[in-house]
Amino acid sequence: MDSDLACKRKEPYMNEIRIPPQNDVELNAALINNIDSDPTRFVAMLAPQIVTASYAEREVHIKYSIAQWMLNSMDILHGGILSSMLDTSMGVFTRAFTASSAVTLNLQLSYSASIMPDSQWVHTVCKMTSMTNRFTHVSATAWAEEGKVAATSTGVFYLIKQVYPR
Repeated sequence: MDSDLACKRKEPYMNEIRIPPQNDVELNAALINNIDSDPTRFVAMLAPQIVTASYAEREVHIKYSIAQWMLNSMDILHGGILSSMLDTSMGVFTRAFTASSAVTLNLQLSYSASIMPDSQWVHTVCKMTSMTNRFTHVSATAWAEEGKVAATSTGVFYLIKQVYPR
């Protein structure tokens, strides 16, 4: 790995003490901090933007601008990109909400509609449905501006660092 890139990367250290957010303001700050801004990384290319977040509801709304490189040969949003958007939204939310590093253990996805090339944004809403000291279960929905649901997803995330009790 290029040493310059390694220095720029916001890598959370395993022995760093991170406190889970306790309100909406802290959750929003944690969400922004958990989006990788290194332009050579895939998540930065997806360019997620936080719309709203609710600590009490355990929910976040994230949107993504649709770029030409995200379209498939039929000029609709590539299914793998939509899957990545949902996984990224749920993963960023899990890391922010729990103040832990996390990896996807399971991702289930059901497509229900295409996102057409005239759409400018993909919106995702994620909700934490359960959480233990080692796992979170998150559900998510994705749609374009027209409001028609394009996909639903559920994910199980393994927490690398133990969550502090609430």
